[in-house]
Amino acid sequence: MFNFLKKNIASFKGSVQKKASVFYQKLESIFKGPLTEDALENFEEVLIQANFGTKLTCELVEIVRKAAKEHKTTDKESLFILLKNYLIKEFALYTPLILQSKPSVFLILGVNGSGKTTTTAKLASFYKNKGLRVMIAAADTFRAAALEQLAHWCTLIDLPLITGPSRCDPASVAFDASSKALNENTDLLLIDTAGRLESKIDLMQEMEKIARVIAKKIPGSPHQTLLVIDATLGQNALEQAKAFHKYCPLTGLVVTKIDSSSRAGVIFSIQRELNIPVRFLGTGEGEKDLIPFNPQDFVDSIFLY
Repeated sequence: MFNFLKKNIASFKGSVQKKASVFYQKLESIFKGPLTEDALENFEEVLIQANFGTKLTCELVEIVRKAAKEHKTTDKESLFILLKNYLIKEFALYTPLILQSKPSVFLILGVNGSGKTTTTAKLASFYKNKGLRVMIAAADTFRAAALEQLAHWCTLIDLPLITGPSRCDPASVAFDASSKALNENTDLLLIDTAGRLESKIDLMQEMEKIARVIAKKIPGSPHQTLLVIDATLGQNALEQAKAFHKYCPLTGLVVTKIDSSSRAGVIFSIQRELNIPVRFLGTGEGEKDLIPFNPQDFVDSIFLY
């Protein structure tokens, strides 16, 4: 579904184009003939399947219906421009993520399987390549695999990793890492937290504790609280975002597995219901398979422009 042509990212383009063509071919099939009610119903179904959400789907269908009824335009390209212009307005208040503190602290949240730990490493690589001094804290102390995964990544990209004893208090690791970040002139500290289900109240409260502890050491932190969500979950990702936001106010999202999903219309649903900006898109498993979210490119990509 997504093919960021303007970015000219070969690996992303190659992995996504097949999914993009499936979605795009459905749209082309719908709009190649007369815009009958049957065609509009098919359009509605495609949007719902792509998780644009009921309300936004109805609005987009109505835009096409009105254009056809008033005979303003019925050709595919003109209709796509109408839809694209409408969708970009969903991100009217979007501003780029800029690091304004030193050290800046990112708290990385998400459920197991969302790609949270891998995303933490890829964020570290992204900012290191921009010339920043980056540090990672392994606050997922109850899952040995998470520590091993981060240790492997930190060796690969040559970054310091702050850890604690197995099953120690995650907040203590976060506190120690905050102290080191201050003492070692670090630009960015990324704290990987334990994967948790949004229904586990005790774990959600633990997340709140981590945020309180690091704020005592570095006032104003965490400066970014990012939730990593799996695009293949569709509307379930929206429910996850609501639950996490309740306990630890989110400042942004990282949407992973965007290369294997035609359901990432949920980005619009989350933006509309929670007004939480998407900050990055995960496009694969490699170190560089993470790109900053760009609203215009994202909307363009839906229509393969």
